Amino acid sequence: MADENENSAASVQDCWKAMQHGSKMIKLDVNRKGHSKKTFVLDTDMTGIRYEPSKKNSRFEIAKMTEVLSGESVRDHFQGFLKKHSLDSCISIKFGENGGLSLNMVAESNEVADFWVRGLQKLIINKGNLEKEDNEKREQWLEEAFERFDKNKDGSLGLKEIQRLVEALNVSMSPRQVRKKFKEVNTDGDAALNKNEFAKFFKSISTRKEIVDLMKRFSSNGAHMTPEDLHFFLVNEQGMQNATKEYCLDMILTHEPTETGKRKHELGIDGFANYLKSSEGDVFDPAHDEIYQDMTHPLTHYYVASSHNTYLLQDQLRGPSSVDAYINALKKGCRCVELDCWDGDNGEPIVYHGHTLTSKILFKNIIEAVSKYSFEVSEYPVILSLENHCNLPNQKKMAEYLEEILGDVLYKVPVDSEFTTFPSPEFFKNRVLIKGKKLKLEQETDEDEEGDVTDEDEAAEIDQEAAAAVLQKTTEGAEGSASQGAEGAASTSATPPVKKKEKKPKKVQKFAFTSLFLSQSWFDF
Repeated sequence: MADENENSAASVQDCWKAMQHGSKMIKLDVNRKGHSKKTFVLDTDMTGIRYEPSKKNSRFEIAKMTEVLSGESVRDHFQGFLKKHSLDSCISIKFGENGGLSLNMVAESNEVADFWVRGLQKLIINKGNLEKEDNEKREQWLEEAFERFDKNKDGSLGLKEIQRLVEALNVSMSPRQVRKKFKEVNTDGDAALNKNEFAKFFKSISTRKEIVDLMKRFSSNGAHMTPEDLHFFLVNEQGMQNATKEYCLDMILTHEPTETGKRKHELGIDGFANYLKSSEGDVFDPAHDEIYQDMTHPLTHYYVASSHNTYLLQDQLRGPSSVDAYINALKKGCRCVELDCWDGDNGEPIVYHGHTLTSKILFKNIIEAVSKYSFEVSEYPVILSLENHCNLPNQKKMAEYLEEILGDVLYKVPVDSEFTTFPSPEFFKNRVLIKGKKLKLEQETDEDEEGDVTDEDEAAEIDQEAAAAVLQKTTEGAEGSASQGAEGAASTSATPPVKKKEKKPKKVQKFAFTSLFLSQSWFDF
């Protein structure tokens, strides 16, 4: 510690880390009835300190501290300890405007006391610096933004102008939230905000406590970050070992909204928030924007970004279905979309959530959207997961649409007969795959055109059979108990056994385009 600059971020960080780890100190009782050893700890968010063990509230907020004293200035408070302890190991924390209340402790060593005195003094100073500089810098650039959006120069901004300004300042809020905050700060009751009201409005929607706490922890003066402070934060807190001072300066010049901050190479609270919310501050590694994994393993070895009931915009009972839902999913990188296919009017297969009030959309329109948007954001394959409830004529129509609209993009080679292992994403680049059930060879020539059994239908049938079996077992058990308990008594009526439901032969799901399908057993979706 002695060889470090007292005002450097690193030296203050050492103090705070030691304080957060905890230090054993003697706590002086207010009434001097007795003193006890406690472990004092600085909160992880550095907004208060506490001591342990304690049967009462033992937390003291930094915001209420006015000064921290040590040495000769606290001699009167520690008269009984000076024979065994140095004055430099004695600490007195003052609270309130006049410092009438105090918390007095004796550290185990002068070094520990130095950690606490310097660390607390820095936090108290930082608190004041942040509030002062925050106001000064914000007023400057918010005034510039206000005047830029005040088109008629009347010194006020209406609700619509405020909404546009909020969007320009990169604050994520819904119109409803903006209206609510607008009303809260509009003290005049008119239909517009003046400069002061707008400054209050912006501060209320943009200041996040956790970001303020980070600024207090990692800035040299608690008000702004220098390139050195930001570098220390990125390396030690964010784990960005490759971050350089040049990179930090570039981030300040990019994200600091005030011209003064850019000129002085200082990142204020709003600039720091801008950085944390930017792509550079994202937890996602920007290096992974590019394909960095080996994409030559079998497709079934990868997690696939998939969508369930893709067609739905809202709930699955009566919400609307829309082709836009498929477009949105594909634009967000989804690689597997679901189509619940049913017989529609006039021989047109449709997609909707069967047996519900959800609206219906044409299968053909979805395939057209798939053809147009599948590979806008990724060249890796798109999988159409078909839950097929259609009769054979409609299945033939589906096959026609798939082949006509998708053309060569549609992969049609039977995978299970051509390959011993499943092909890779690299192999399937820019291809659309169909996932569904295939018929056995002998079933493909069956003349029966009925065939709409799906996994869900089979599961429902199994559930009914299981329930019947449980009921029968329960009944048999009840009969046995009744016969034993009714010995010597008059005849007892017994519940007649429930006849097990006779299992009906399953209708086989038939597809008119079985060669288009990848066997469902290949996939683990």
